[in-house]
Amino acid sequence: SQTKKKQIISEHQEEALTDAIKIYQEEQQKPEEERRSLRTICQEVEGRWRKKVGYAAVNVSRETVRRRLNGGRSCHQFNMETNARLTTEEEEQIIMFSIDLAARGFPLNHRSLKVHVDSV
Repeated sequence: SQTKKKQIISEHQEEALTDAIKIYQEEQQKPEEERRSLRTICQEVEGRWRKKVGYAAVNVSRETVRRRLNGGRSCHQFNMETNARLTTEEEEQIIMFSIDLAARGFPLNHRSLKVHVDSV
């Protein structure tokens, strides 16, 4: 589904940002004259991710990396902390249940889905 594809792209984006943060923090341990700039690190990480097949949508913004280095959170993290009714594992379990029912030929209506969600 389109939603799942967007979720996967978002996860790849987060992984790329995490890579950039990790590399920048490692660079800070080096002597000042040997350090690479945040811009250079972001461009290198973005280039690596774009070389991978299917990862052309990944952008590594240096301002986003800088904000995360200063303790900022992603929109996804914020929403998961404040609005999530289910964990990621529970969501996956419900998706697999729905797919399993569809494969068996049983219709999934709102009521049966709610019963399953409430049991999780």
